[in-house]
Amino acid sequence: MIIIDNSYFQGELYLPDLEYRISDDVAAALQIVGENNLGWFADKYEYEYLVKLLGKSFADAFIKGLKDDPADKKWSDLKDHLIIDTGENRYSPIANYIYYWVMRSGKTKTAVTGEKVGKSSYTSTAYIGDKVVKAWNDMADMSVGFLVWLKKNNKPYEEYQTGNPDWRDILSKINTIGL
Repeated sequence: MIIIDNSYFQGELYLPDLEYRISDDVAAALQIVGENNLGWFADKYEYEYLVKLLGKSFADAFIKGLKDDPADKKWSDLKDHLIIDTGENRYSPIANYIYYWVMRSGKTKTAVTGEKVGKSSYTSTAYIGDKVVKAWNDMADMSVGFLVWLKKNNKPYEEYQTGNPDWRDILSKINTIGL
């Protein structure tokens, strides 16, 4: 993980069975969706989100730039604008994007005989649509805010903006009835 860690998955984005550690290593989180763990989802969907937001060449340059020690100011500035840090809580559209896909995938478990829904004594399955819709729509709003900042502060990034970002999904809001 380049930008987020498990500290983003609290409050509305709380994931059960996620071990909150001092370490930023999301990959060390406990397994939460069958054999798929948060680290797998975070690796896949953080990169996917960045490619949709920035385009592939810009996202790749950004990730590479963040790995430099120390990272160039333009890359740390870009990262800082993908994070909302209140001092006590941290938010990022990336965490919301990951949460959406974790929750969507966690509804069932794949078996050789098909998709299965777990049963548990003393509990019942509740509708998660409202939570995942809110997470997605918050991600869309934060993405718009980031792109407004990027447009105003474009100069250091002009050479990287050669690809075509695909904003259709990440800037579009969703609802529970599919309209």
